[in-house]
Amino acid sequence: MSAISSTWNDLCSKLGVNPKQFALLGGVAIAAVGLLMFKVAGPAKPAKAAAAKPGPVAAAPAPARPKAIEFVLEEHPSGNPFAPLAFSAPAAVRQAQGGEPAAPAPAAAPPTFDLTATLSGEFAVINGRTVRRGDVLTEASTGISWVVREIGLRHAELESDGRLVRIALDG
Repeated sequence: MSAISSTWNDLCSKLGVNPKQFALLGGVAIAAVGLLMFKVAGPAKPAKAAAAKPGPVAAAPAPARPKAIEFVLEEHPSGNPFAPLAFSAPAAVRQAQGGEPAAPAPAAAPPTFDLTATLSGEFAVINGRTVRRGDVLTEASTGISWVVREIGLRHAELESDGRLVRIALDG
C-alpha cells in the first residue's frame, strides 16, 4: 500500500466511515462546488454587436425616485419575536409635532442606587438586586419607593412621585 492510501485509510478509520463511500461523497461535494462556482462566475459571454439603425436616439427617462418612508423602532424591542410590531416616535418628535408635553428632565441619581449590570434591556442589577421593568426599589437612606421605568443597554430609569432618575453603568 502506498503512503497516500494508508493515510486515507487511517483518516477514514478515525472518522468511522467507509473509505469508498467517503471518497464518493468528497467527489460529489467537489463537483457541486465546481458547478456552483461555474454558475456564479459563469462563462465569458461574447459582446453583442449593435445593429446600426439610422434615426434619432432618445435618452431614457430617469427612473422615478421612491418616496422615503421614515419610521422609528422601539429602543428595546420586546422579547417575543411573534408579537405585533409597535412603532412609536421618540418623545422629542412627538413634542415637536405638538402631540404631548415635554417629559421632566432626569435628575441626578441618588448616591444609594448603584447600577452594576444590565442584560439585553430586560433585566438590571441595582444595589445587588436583579430587577425588571415595573419592579419597586426602596431607597435605604430615605425609605422612598422607586419604580423601574426603563432598562437600557447601559442605563436604567427610576421614577418616584413624578421625579425621574437615570442611573448609568460606570465606564
